[in-house]
Order: sequence, then structure tokens, then C-alpha cells
Amino acid sequence: MEAMTITHYLTIDEVLDLHNALVKDFESAGDPISPAGPRDKTLLSSALSRPKTSLGDKEKYSRIEEKAVALLHSLIMNHPFYNGNKRTALVSMLVFLDKNGRSLKVKDDEIFNFILSIASRSFPYDASPDKIVDNMVLWIKEYIQPIRSAPSSMAINDFIKSCVSAGAKCKQRSKNGGWNIQGPSRTSKGAVMISGSTRKLDGSAIKRYLQKLGLSEGLAGIHVDEFQEGLDSNQKIIRDYRTVLKRLAHV
Repeated sequence: MEAMTITHYLTIDEVLDLHNALVKDFESAGDPISPAGPRDKTLLSSALSRPKTSLGDKEKYSRIEEKAVALLHSLIMNHPFYNGNKRTALVSMLVFLDKNGRSLKVKDDEIFNFILSIASRSFPYDASPDKIVDNMVLWIKEYIQPIRSAPSSMAINDFIKSCVSAGAKCKQRSKNGGWNIQGPSRTSKGAVMISGSTRKLDGSAIKRYLQKLGLSEGLAGIHVDEFQEGLDSNQKIIRDYRTVLKRLAHV
């Protein structure tokens, strides 16, 4: 029997955190979201509930891309925040996709025009909400792809620093300068020993070591980008789409 895929939905607190992250990001860029904060939490809750809509025992939106665009459309049109609704809606959709193993491979101009057309009610013009979502699904299917997270190579000193930041215990052996690494007890599957002659680890070795140390995303909830760059996946999404987000700030 095929295992049921669990959909990871965003909570109100998660979307508020994303909104606040955008507020902080744009404040430091000299282009503040002001006033910030939720205008109506009931409208926010309604928008977050839409992807879960069911008709009897059947989901109205059964596929991830349908749920994603239903979330995006509702967050834009419900206008639950005083400001930054389009930006919060876009980042929320991208985080929802990320949590469910998907990402978008799309040019900045294309995603900008897509968001703008939804906000201006011209995608398609004068259609019902359900028809709009149907058309949004057709658009997003052109760009959605599964996430294939693979670590990039790291210098051994950077790997050790990242392990310590993630909660591992690292001890350098005095005899040959190698390292003994022990992951957090709650998730670790064993220790890792690295020789003193090792100067760099390739991606496959890092992936193997993280799994053994209990520091993989599946065991510890630590995304590859968070481990290697000190960025959680939400921060990375904001960084990667900053050009689009800045453009949306002025429309």
C-alpha cells in the first residue's frame, strides 16, 4: 500500500514570522514596510484555511501546486496586513512549496508580472476566484520542480564550525590534528572521525556525515543551506527573491 503524503500547511504564527522577517529585511534596506503587522487576523486565518478546503471527504485542492496558488491568491486578495501583502503572499507561497519539497525555477520578470496581475485582478480579467486559481495552476506548473538539496563542498574548518553551531561536539586529536565529532544525543547515529590530512569535504561526504551525526534535515530539521551558510530556508528564500520583492514594494 502506497504511503500517504502529508501536506505541511503554514500556520498563522509562521506567516506572521515571515511578515516580520520581511519588515526587518526592508527596514535595513531603507525601504520600510510601514505600518506593519496584521490588519485583520480573521482574514489571515481565512486565507491560510483555503488550501485545506474540502467538499465532503474530498479535497478541493488535491495537488501541491493547487494548494500553493490558492494560498497565494487568498493572501493577496484578503489583504490581511496593513502593508506588504504581495510580498508576504509571495514568500508564504514559496515557503509552503519549500516545506513540501518543491521550488520554482522562474525568472524575476515572470514572477513579478504574475504577482502583479493577480493583485490588479487581471489574471484573468473578470473571472471567478475558482477560475483564477485554475489559471494560476496552469502558470505555476510551468515552473514548479522538486527540490534536490545536495550539499556543496566545504573546507574542513568551515564544516567543523557548522557542526558546532548545529549542536555537535567536536574535539581535535592532538596526535595528528584529526577530528572526532559527536552529534546531538537525541538524533545521532554515531560519531564521525576525520583524518588530520583532510582539508576539504565533498558534498557526498558531507551528506553522509550529517546523516550519521543526526544533523540531516529529516533527523534534526536543519536545512542544507542553514548548515552551510548559517541561513534558514526562509531567509534564503527572501534573499533569493529580494529583487522581485523590492519591485513589489513600489507597486
